[in-house]
Parts: sequence; C-alpha cells; structure tokens
Amino acid sequence: METITQNVTEMVITNRVDAQIDFNYEDAEKYLESLIGDMKGWVIQEADLTFAKDTLADLNKLSKNVEDFRKKNKKEMEKPIKEFEAKCKLLVDKINEVYSPLKLQYEGFEEQRKAKKKVEVMALIEEVRAKSDLPEKYSSRIVFNESYLNKTISIKQVEQDLYKQATNALADYKQDMQAELFIKALCEKTDHKYSLSVNLDYKNFTHLTIEEAELVID
Repeated sequence: METITQNVTEMVITNRVDAQIDFNYEDAEKYLESLIGDMKGWVIQEADLTFAKDTLADLNKLSKNVEDFRKKNKKEMEKPIKEFEAKCKLLVDKINEVYSPLKLQYEGFEEQRKAKKKVEVMALIEEVRAKSDLPEKYSSRIVFNESYLNKTISIKQVEQDLYKQATNALADYKQDMQAELFIKALCEKTDHKYSLSVNLDYKNFTHLTIEEAELVID
C-alpha cells in the first residue's frame, strides 16, 4: 500500500508581500521636535505649574495619538497573517478528522500486541527462574522490564537478557554463600577460642559484611 507521503502535494507560498509600511515619519519627527525641542531639560518653577499641567496633558495626548495610529495600522497588517494561520489550522483539522480515529484503532492493536507479548515474557521469566535453581530470594531478582514490550526487542533478546539477570543473581548467591561460610567458620573459631557455653549462631550475623562480622564476632 502506497503511503500518503509518497504522493503528497507540496504546499508553497504563491504570493507574499512582506510587511512594509511607509508613512510620513520624517515630517512627524520634525513637527514633534519643533513642539518639544525647547522642553528638553526644562526645570519647572512654581510659577509654571499651570502651564506645565497643560503641557503634560498635550504631550500625553500626542503620545496617545501615536499609539492609536500604531495599533490601528498593526491590526490591518496582521489581517493577512491571521487569515493564513486560520487556513493552515483548517487543513490540520481536516487531517485530524482521519488521524484521530485511525490512531485510536492503531493504539488498540498495539495494546493487544503488548498484552500478548507480556504474557509470553512473564512465562519466560518463570521458566528462567525455575531453570536457575536459585532460592526465591535470588530468583526474584530476575524481573520484567517494560522495554521488553518494544517491537524492536525480540523474544530471543528478552531471553538473553533474562539469563544475564540469572547469571548476576547466581553470582550474588555464590558471593553471599561464601560470606556465610566465612562467618560460620568465624563463629566456630570464636566458640572454640573462648570456650563459650552457648555457641554463637552464625545466622545472626549473615546480614553483616565480612569486615563487619570480623569486628563484631572476634
């Protein structure tokens, strides 16, 4: 089936006039300079207060006129841009009319695929745990990883990773057993050394590291 992108119509701008507004800026600037030029550096005296109040009102009115002129023309300039954006949004909406229901259907199939694969993976985990022949404390370290459900990861790769976990769990088990044997021997040595009436129970010290056990027991 041919994909949509193989036969897509390329969108191009057929006509564009970049924003450019010319107005009598130089004339307006000269006019304002003639009005306010003498006011720069003006220090108001008490006798000037009435005139200063009227001047401030006039300056504020001039500033408002410029702002109103800017806003009005900016709004006119933005009309074609807003129309362009609206048309593009309409095209996206048309795409989403088809995209949204198709996506829901696709996600439904994807969830089914993941659920089916998870059942297969969980069964494989139980199989690897059983084959590892490890105590539950260590076999429980062979665990499910959400990434196993990715399409890019095959069941064979999942199996390899689970056996890698099993190898690591076995290494932990052997290390703990060696430590336990060492602690047991250390307890027996201490019992003999001090002729204790009640022998030390090595199981009370297996939560310690070898270094900690040596300090506590001997």
